[in-house]
Amino acid sequence: MLAYWLLIIGGLNWGLVGIFNFNLVDWIFGDAVTLERIVYALVGIATVIVIVGCCCKKCKACCPDGTCGSCAAGKDACKGHKDACKGHKDACTSDKENMM
Repeated sequence: MLAYWLLIIGGLNWGLVGIFNFNLVDWIFGDAVTLERIVYALVGIATVIVIVGCCCKKCKACCPDGTCGSCAAGKDACKGHKDACKGHKDACTSDKENMM
């Protein structure tokens, strides 16, 4: 869930830069270049996490390919697996948030 919020923040910031030439992160942090870079790095890491999917041991045990890609394709054989993984993935997301 944290990764999605970082994507929203990053997307809004880039939208503001593109439309109004206003960098919200720069405005918030001012001369704290290091903090700006940390924010940009976190947004980048969040993007990779969202694109790649969860790769923790729990998810790999639940989803053999680590991404539930076969379930996303909508195969009937994965219907029960998809439902079973949903609860696990929600719990896994909470674990990640607690780690960050």
